[in-house]
Formats: sequence, structure tokens, C-alpha cells
Amino acid sequence: MTKPTHTFRILCLGILFCIGLTATAYAQQAEEEDQASIQVISKAWQDSICLRWAPTDPLAWQLASRHGYIITRTTVVKAGQIPATEETITLTPQPIKPLPLPDWEPVVQGNDYAAIAAQALYGERFAVSGGENDIAGIFNESRESELRFSFALFAADMSPAVARSLGLWYTDTQVQQGDRYRYEVTVALPDQQFPIAPGSTYIGLDEAYDLPAPIDVEAEFGDQQVIIRWNKYFFENIYTAWLLERSADGGQTYQLLSEIPMVAGQNENNQEERYLYRSDSLPQNGVEYYYRVRGLTPFGETGPPSEAVSGSGSKPLSALPRITGATIGDRQEKITLDWSFPADAEALEGFHVYLSDKANGTYARLTQKLLKANTRTYTSSRALSSSYFIVEAVAKNGSTGRSYPYFVQLADSIPPAAPTGLQASADTTGLVTLSWEPNTEEDFLAYQVFRTNYESEEMSLVSPEPVYDTEFVDTINLRTLSEEVYYAIVALDIRFNASALSEVFRLERPDILPPLAPAFNNWEVSEAGIRLDWLPSGSTDVAQYLLYRRSKDAPAWTLIHVADREQNLNTYTDSKVQPATAYEYTLLAVDDSGLESLPSSPLRVSSKNAPTQEGPGYLDATADYSDKHVLLRWEYPKHNVLRYHIYKQIDGTFRMYGNQEPGTTYFTDKQVKEGQQYRYRVQVLFTDGTLSTFSPIGKVKY
Repeated sequence: MTKPTHTFRILCLGILFCIGLTATAYAQQAEEEDQASIQVISKAWQDSICLRWAPTDPLAWQLASRHGYIITRTTVVKAGQIPATEETITLTPQPIKPLPLPDWEPVVQGNDYAAIAAQALYGERFAVSGGENDIAGIFNESRESELRFSFALFAADMSPAVARSLGLWYTDTQVQQGDRYRYEVTVALPDQQFPIAPGSTYIGLDEAYDLPAPIDVEAEFGDQQVIIRWNKYFFENIYTAWLLERSADGGQTYQLLSEIPMVAGQNENNQEERYLYRSDSLPQNGVEYYYRVRGLTPFGETGPPSEAVSGSGSKPLSALPRITGATIGDRQEKITLDWSFPADAEALEGFHVYLSDKANGTYARLTQKLLKANTRTYTSSRALSSSYFIVEAVAKNGSTGRSYPYFVQLADSIPPAAPTGLQASADTTGLVTLSWEPNTEEDFLAYQVFRTNYESEEMSLVSPEPVYDTEFVDTINLRTLSEEVYYAIVALDIRFNASALSEVFRLERPDILPPLAPAFNNWEVSEAGIRLDWLPSGSTDVAQYLLYRRSKDAPAWTLIHVADREQNLNTYTDSKVQPATAYEYTLLAVDDSGLESLPSSPLRVSSKNAPTQEGPGYLDATADYSDKHVLLRWEYPKHNVLRYHIYKQIDGTFRMYGNQEPGTTYFTDKQVKEGQQYRYRVQVLFTDGTLSTFSPIGKVKY
């Protein structure tokens, strides 16, 4: 395959739009971080684990494509247990790199995405044309590297073969059930001139799952057109693109509407929408068409189809109904409505009648079934003291048109008494059973059930139809941070007079969710011991935190501290440590139901010991005003260095601020402000666990 020399131009702006959206997450990540990094996702199958990754900016991608990627795997859980010592192996003896240009030829055959990726990686020129729009040409010249980067990532998401060819895919088959692994992807850079932070993911075979079918698929049919909508919000971490299929033979066979998958977009405010929409032109009205949706994952999987939605196109209504009069019965228990509507309205399917107590209020439907298209009168046995009626015309295509409200006044306005004796219970599946005492009024009709998640909020109706019994079954979401749910009942009479709310019943949701794990965010070693700081769990029902410790001499985890919620302390100093000893700490959150979170990532800290060797002889601190940082430099000739500890004076006290690997005798501090004076020290941690004396203090005024 010869090196492409022509300019790569794509005239389809729809594809360009998809490309930009695919790379948006990577671009935003790069802007939010101080340096480039690798983002990693993973997928478990029954006997293997697949990794996908990508750099966060174009320069990092170019460097990674040149030098390749190194993948390591650390076993953090072995046969369901946390091992005393984690095992880390390198899965890639040689860095993973994109295929050489000649090897792309068989990949490109029949794969348009491979052609895009090869051109992005090796082409001498790469531009996108929007036809005669000069803005696209200016954009090409100024952001060609971004275009190459974006198109390559999009092609990798659309084709597993392309992802493998670009060196952005790895499958690990040497995995075991019951084990959990932490994978880390690093760019094999020969130096740190352009540091790229590694990416990692945590997964085990027990996370294998069947792909879900899309939900909330709806279709709105019009005159020879249809708009299909489905929920993408629930699947944003599973599917990256979508396929829409249509059937014209009753759902027996389906055809793709387009070979190009749909990619989720963002609105003008850079916010993701909950639903995706796609319009389609219908060949003809009056024929029933079926539509269904499938999702595509970045691992080359096509998910199962959604439930099909169907309908047919028809012409819209050409007129609205008009209520011409109403007759009240002798006992004021019945009202007969009359209305007019053009007799030649071919698009009409029938009518519904609605009732409300306010002209602009919520209307309840009185007709259980659609009235026939030739109907022009309706007698209602339900009425309110102040009744507002609406007649709704329903077209064959499902569209509707309503009359203006028509007011009818009745004498009776006395509502029933509020229901009493409300009780409720919930099981661990989220099924709620409610019961209450029956009303005894002669004109009583039915009940309505109301619910809210918060006592201070207005209740919402949860019974779409009137409830004629004194029992009701509801379902609630148990996977939520709201711990209670509140219910109340309203009684209705035959004129739809509504009682006051019953006494509100407070129901506790069954707790099935363990709390979120806390995380260590700082530590400090001193003569007093090892001080540990942690970020609290994001769950609101945490009752206490359990702090565990282990060491080489005592490999079993030992509980050393219990922090109750009332104490509101997220720090602890472990004073019972031996000098010059390496310890591991982990932390769990326990909620008020006794459920425990996953353990936090272990924190490895060595206790303080008397320095046995001299630290660096000097520390130079230089302010770089153009790049807005302070650069620290030192020299240290010894070879048994495990790492360097960087200390920074904060609030008058030197505290550990960062680390540097052996062989690298410089450190960049970007957390600086103009006009401030900063003081630093460096201490050496040796491979035997001992510490050196501190370096001289490096001072600089920024």
C-alpha cells in the first residue's frame, strides 16, 4: 500500500458532525487537565477482558502512535480475596503500535472507516470540505492535526478492526473467574519532554453482562413522515452509536435506514439531551410501518433490538370541534354535550371528552373508548359543581385538536371526607402495597393516590385512572439517594369533588444499595505517627467508617479505628506504628442498614525512621513566569533511591506535596500565585524503606 499523497476530503457534513461529537469527551478531558493523559474503558466477556483506550489530545496521539503503548495488569483480588501482595505483570513485551502503512491494505478492503483512519495516520494532507463554504478551508489549515485525531478516534469507535490497527485495542485471555484486575496503559516515551499520564481501569470477569435493548422508543406519524425518539441517557456508558431499522411487512424483516450509525449529540449549551431523534420519510400514507433501534458499543458489539413501534401516515386534521350547547339533567347528575365538526373530515378517527374544575386546569378523560367519527353528542354521568368540558378530535395519524373549554355550573360542591387509616409497606423489589378505610358517602365515586419523594414537595398523582378499591399497588425506585417516600389519598364523588388529602404516610425505602467507597486524599508521616485524611463517601446514610491496616509482618487486615458519623472527622493519626515500617491502609463505609462499601484503594505509607543518609546537597527553585510554574532542581548521585518526596510549606508547615521517580531530579509546581513566596524541601526514600535528611530549603518569590 503506497503512502497516500492526496488531500482527504469528506463532503458529507453529517459524518463530520458525528466525528466532532465522538472526540468531544476526549477534548474536554484534555482541557480540564494540566497534562495529556490516556483514557481507558474495558469490557468483560465470559473468558476474556477487552481494553479500549485513547489519548486526550492530538499531540499525545501522535507521540503514542510513534512510540507505542505498554499495558500492565495488577491482580488486586485473587479468588475473591485481597492478596497480601499484589502481582503486576507486563502484558505487552513490545509496545503496541499502529500497523505499518503496507499492512493497512487488507484492512482497508471493504472498510471505509479503515480508509479514514489510514489517511488520518499516514496521509500527507487531511482536510474536510463543506462544499463551497470557505470557512471549512480555513478550518482545515488551522486545525489539521485535530481533524486527524478526531477522525481516527471516530473510526476506531465504529470498527474493532480499525481500533486494533490503530493500536487502541487489547484482549486479555489469561484471566480467571473470581479475580479482579487493574489495567494500566502507558505511552512508551523515551523521555518526559511531553509527559502523558497513564490511564487505568478496574474490572473482573464477573462484570460480564448481556447488552440491553433500547427503551422508551416512540414514534409520531404525520403526513408521509415519522419522527422516532428513544432514550439514550440510560445507555450513555454502553452505546456510542445507534442504528435505526424499518419494516414494511408487519415486522417480519427489517432494513437499515442508513449504513452510517447515529452518534449522540450535544445542544448549544454543551449539554447532552436525554433522547435521540430521527426523522424518516414514509413512502405512502395508510401503510403500517414498524421501527426499532439497536445500539453499537465501542467494542464492536451490536445490541439487541428495542421493542418495535408502528404506525401509518395520514393527513392532519383540517378543523377543530366546537361545543354548541349543554343540557343538565333533572337531578343534576347528568350533562349532555352537543358539538359540531365538518362531516367531510377524512382524517378523523373519533372523539374524546374531557372534564376539569378549571378552564386552564388538568382535564380528566371521561370517555373510556374513542367515540365514533360521526358522533356529535355525549352524556356524562360525572360532573363537578363548576365543570369545564373539552371535546378532542383524534386524527387517524394520532394527532389531536381540542375545542375551547365549555363551562357548565351545578349546585352541588360538597366534597367527600378525607380518607383515613392509610397504611403502606414495601418489599426489596420496590413493590409498595397501600390500603385504607373506605369512604361511606352516597355520592362517593373513587380514589386518587398521590406520592412524593420529599415531605416538603408537592405531591404528584400516581394513579392514572380512578381507584375504585381501598388497595393500590405502586412501584418505587430503590436505587436512589432518597431514603423515604410519602403517600396520601384523595376521595372523589360522582361530580369529581375532591376531598382534602388524607394524613400523609411516611414509608422508608428498603435499603439495598451499599454506600459509595471513601477515598484517601492525603497523608503525612511524622514522629507522632502516620496521619491519614480521606474524602467521605458520597452516600448520605453512612453511619461509620472502618479503617484497616496491615504490614509485611502482619499481612492480615486489622481494624484499627472506627469513625462514627456524629464525630464528623475524616482524619486519623495512627500512633501505634513501628519505626521504618511499611504499612498498607484501606477504608470502608458502613451505612445505617449495615451495608458495607467496597474497600478503598490501599494506601501504602512507611513510618518515619531516623535518617541514615544525607539528602540532596542543594535545591534550586526557579520561577517560570511564561509557563506559570515553579521548577525545582536538585542532584543526587546515589542509586538506591525508591522515590523523592517533595515538601512545600503550607500555612507555615512543611507538608508532603508530591513525589518524583528515581532518575528524575526535577519537579514542576503549577499551583502558584503571583506575588507569593514559596519554600520547598526534598527528602529521599530509599529502597530499604529508610529516609534521608532533608535538602536545604529552596526559596522563590513568584
